[in-house]
Amino acid sequence: MKETGQPNTSIQILGCMLVQNDDRFVAASLRNALPFCDHFLVMNNQSTDNTRSNILKVLDENPDATIELIDLHDVQDSHKLLEPYAGKNWWIFAVDGDEIYDPKGLVTLRDIILSGKHQNVWQLYGHVLHVTRWSPGKKTVSGHESPPAHPMTKLYNFSLVESWTGCPQRLHGGKLVLNISDEPEKSRFVYFHHYGWEESPFKCLHMVFLKRSSKAPTLFFRSAPIDTIRKKICSQSLLTQLKLKLHRQLLVFRRKTGKDNAYRRGPVVTYDATAFNVREYE
Repeated sequence: MKETGQPNTSIQILGCMLVQNDDRFVAASLRNALPFCDHFLVMNNQSTDNTRSNILKVLDENPDATIELIDLHDVQDSHKLLEPYAGKNWWIFAVDGDEIYDPKGLVTLRDIILSGKHQNVWQLYGHVLHVTRWSPGKKTVSGHESPPAHPMTKLYNFSLVESWTGCPQRLHGGKLVLNISDEPEKSRFVYFHHYGWEESPFKCLHMVFLKRSSKAPTLFFRSAPIDTIRKKICSQSLLTQLKLKLHRQLLVFRRKTGKDNAYRRGPVVTYDATAFNVREYE
């Protein structure tokens, strides 16, 4: 199968990162994703740890990269910044502060996208390892692979988007109108249907079950951008707030969360993590 062709210089890739208290892995995440993108939006939502300073270190390391660091107070603004790209020849690549992609694989994926191979594809799905254990000394990671664990897709072809509005945060929910004839699920390319983990150009270490912040009090819960929305929802009801707190404590006791249900599926597998250049916060 031919993967690349003559690059289409009109296609561009926008990286967007929404973070809040992600200082352990945000630098590694950003470093690996930068070369894949023509422009990068880094949205910092009121972090109180070293997230912002670690982002600035990466910006200093890459003076020629086109990067915007934006301090957000309302996570809904994270999607409003993307709405003007609808209908334009841009791919939107959303990266979280605990998602570390294979940088060499992204170079290959960039060539594939610029070749126009996926120009009629609305979404790309890649391989994900939801990491439960990271062993820096052994340079290995262990966790649950997608599939059978829930996959993640945050690479969208906005040339096929007529409009996407009303999202509570970046690329989540809202009203999406696509300019395609097929159903959205038929306009996707799933890399794990065509490649194994080692061969895939689109694979990610999702450090979801590790502490993401040096200030995190627990492994199970941490402040995140979406929590701001939840707080707004229950802010007018003391009873709702109490129910939410009791529910969260019950999940801690049972060591079970929505992320456990989605991502702790299938056997635990171990892979060499050398290619990902994983480094903790400095």
